[in-house]
Amino acid sequence: MISEKDANLAREQHSEQLQELGVHAIAVDEISYKGEKTFAVIAFVEKPLDNIPKFITVQKGEQTLDVPLKFKIATKFKPE
Repeated sequence: MISEKDANLAREQHSEQLQELGVHAIAVDEISYKGEKTFAVIAFVEKPLDNIPKFITVQKGEQTLDVPLKFKIATKFKPE
């Protein structure tokens, strides 16, 4: 199980890389993965992208964690 803290660390470490892929917003949320509750990084995009991985890797001390990466279709926020 990935903790919220671990998912936030992954979000921080990979935010620039995700933005280069076309992600316009990044969040962390609890999901169900293989029947278990865990945390994931949520990438918001305007249209489906083929180049978004299913996991992002984060180093936590000597441990390597694969944090689930999910995407959601959402219109980019436009200030009025």
